[in-house]
Amino acid sequence: MKSWPESLAVALAFISLVGGALAAGLLRDSWWGFHLAAFAPTPLVVAVVVILLGALAWFLFGSAELPDSPLFLNRPARTTVVVALVGGALFWGFRSEQRLLGDAQPLATDLVGGQNFHPRQPLTYRLQQSLYQQLDSIFAREGREPVDVAHRTVAVGSVVAGMLFCAVAMGLGGTIAGSGTLASLLVALLLVSQGFALLFFGYVENYTFYTLAIGMFVLEALLYLRGRTSLMAPGLTLLLAVALHLSAVALVPAFAVLAGHGLTNHRRDTLRDLGLLAVGTVGTHFILSQMFVDYGLTVGVRDLLEIARRDHGGGAGLSYTWSATHLRDFFNSQWLLGPVSALVATATLVHGFARGWREPEARFLAVATLTFLAGSFLMSEPLLGYARDWDLFAPAGVVYATTVAYFVARHGVSRERVLLLLLAVSATHTTLWVANNHVEARALERFKTLPLGLGRTQVVVGNWYYRHQETAQAQQWFHAALEENPYNANAFGLLGAVQAGEGNLEEAAASFQNAVGLRPDKQVFRNNLVAALMELDRAPEALPHLRWLVNKLPNQITYLRLLEQVLTGGEPASKATTANDELRQVRLQLLAHLEQQLVANSNDVSALIEAGILMHRLGHASDAVALLRRAQELAPNHPRADRLADWIYSAQQDARAEPDSTDGRTSQ
Repeated sequence: MKSWPESLAVALAFISLVGGALAAGLLRDSWWGFHLAAFAPTPLVVAVVVILLGALAWFLFGSAELPDSPLFLNRPARTTVVVALVGGALFWGFRSEQRLLGDAQPLATDLVGGQNFHPRQPLTYRLQQSLYQQLDSIFAREGREPVDVAHRTVAVGSVVAGMLFCAVAMGLGGTIAGSGTLASLLVALLLVSQGFALLFFGYVENYTFYTLAIGMFVLEALLYLRGRTSLMAPGLTLLLAVALHLSAVALVPAFAVLAGHGLTNHRRDTLRDLGLLAVGTVGTHFILSQMFVDYGLTVGVRDLLEIARRDHGGGAGLSYTWSATHLRDFFNSQWLLGPVSALVATATLVHGFARGWREPEARFLAVATLTFLAGSFLMSEPLLGYARDWDLFAPAGVVYATTVAYFVARHGVSRERVLLLLLAVSATHTTLWVANNHVEARALERFKTLPLGLGRTQVVVGNWYYRHQETAQAQQWFHAALEENPYNANAFGLLGAVQAGEGNLEEAAASFQNAVGLRPDKQVFRNNLVAALMELDRAPEALPHLRWLVNKLPNQITYLRLLEQVLTGGEPASKATTANDELRQVRLQLLAHLEQQLVANSNDVSALIEAGILMHRLGHASDAVALLRRAQELAPNHPRADRLADWIYSAQQDARAEPDSTDGRTSQ
């Protein structure tokens, strides 16, 4: 090899071929970053191998040099539009159809439930909810579930972010290699062809806008260091990135390099920009604080750092960081989001600085790369496991790939040939990655092999079968999860849901009880346990869980109704019972909710009846008569008309001996 970049390109090509072959066979379960060919269609695998071998042979034995500035690149703006449009068509046409990786299923469910806030990605959740509301009517179809609609609205945001990223990549290519050159186009395509680009293929996650913002930040930083923009541009983009996802604070050291450069060369302008950015930071904190109670920029960043500090996923702690398992998974994840990723970027930095390339741009990229690398490595185990949570580290791939492209383009010698071989390695890798996610059945078969540990793989697969109503398969996978990890609360919770659906309520109650014991803080487990116990006529056992739910969710009227029912003990509705203070307080809470409903709609017959019964039970017989008669007038043929007459008669009898006030309430 004539140069280090050439050696790097050839090495990556060999690693891709050999690693892919080994991972498709004996090492399929452990080399999950390389094993994509094991699940992709055979014709596609053959085509990928032929292309990669052909590119390698051309690079090693071919002699023709590529033109530096082809005529079709003489109008960079037009080329950018073409790349963005072609990219958008590919992103949507081959979009991800699986919901197994990352937070795909929970995110879609959250959007349907109206959630528009997440403490680690506050602005992103707001954008996702806005997209869902705006596009819901476009994708809604008869028979299509709301979560399927949400899946598509998130995909739209993903693809749009990808098209904009194509434009950013073209800007980076022009900045690094010179606008209008073949090298600039190859740099842009190299960036777009990395594994992290799967985020733009309709991938249902929260990192697409964030990845775009990182690309914008890097581009504006390089433009600033070349004197083509002010410090405000990368500074404001950094604030946007932090609002999208708080992990963008990892870019603060890189921004400090920019500020240091400015203070050295343009002190007055830099101080002005830093002052304005300080105001912008306060403004960002204020905007975020309006999104949720007791939230703000400082609170969010502090919590994020605390999550990164403590054991994040399986509870292994810092000892896991230096384990063979972590090293294996970290290497796999980096290849999956690359191949031009953190390890290649680090090696490139070592070589570049050894040759004396210490320009401000190189220092900026070095700090950004090493900060992301350190943060990713020291984060310990992701909550969902590395292979499922690969996308957590994907946005940093923008920095890694830009760093490699910068030093390759900076070398100058045969840069087009090197970039083209790197592009062949990356594009073939990402083509297989996209193909596996484009068909859910292929994604499922791949997911079954992922070494997530702690029964997490089995739970996700079992949940897939459960959602597709294949309950026998689902139960097998949930039992397998509990065999691997008897402390997997989600396995118990989902197993209980399957058992309840099949009418095995005793088994379901036992499973839900185990789930609550392992995760007493999880509402859904207690909710399902209460439902099973009530169905089994074991209301007293449900009482402590109902109390917890009412305390946790005081505005959920359903839980208040159930608690009132259990505390009443099946007493006839016509009897005014105030047996204890707890029951009285529950009824007062219920009554307050019903009064709010009646303020919104005074003709709500169901609310009038329920409020009348509660008034009677609280000893307000006259008020009860008024409410119940109002309901009777509005709906004389109500299904509960006969019982309504009985309740009115009972309340009238009690009203004759009613005191002037009870519980601080006056008769109407």
